[in-house]
Amino acid sequence: MITPFSDINRSANRIQARLKLDASMPCFDGHFPESPILPGIAHIHLVCNLIETHLGCPIAITSLGRVKFTSPCSPGMDLIIGVDFSSDHEASFWVNSGLKPASRGTLRFTRTASPQ
Repeated sequence: MITPFSDINRSANRIQARLKLDASMPCFDGHFPESPILPGIAHIHLVCNLIETHLGCPIAITSLGRVKFTSPCSPGMDLIIGVDFSSDHEASFWVNSGLKPASRGTLRFTRTASPQ
């Protein structure tokens, strides 16, 4: 999935970015043709891409916790994706559409390569 993040804001323990959902994104193919929505796994994928942007290296998820999908996201929506790091291998995340929460949760991860 292409993730053209914009307005990336970083601090030592947080990263936040915007993303405009484009109808041509492959994740919308077949999910659902009459009324496309962003699949839950795509929320997680976007979060992982943002973490990789912050760390400068690929990651692998080792566990997910308390993940909630609270509002559907459709093509054309502007998302705000954020990650708060509680340690080198654990973070909480959220995906909002405007002021409306779309998903949130926690994840543990491991780095799969050294930072570039």
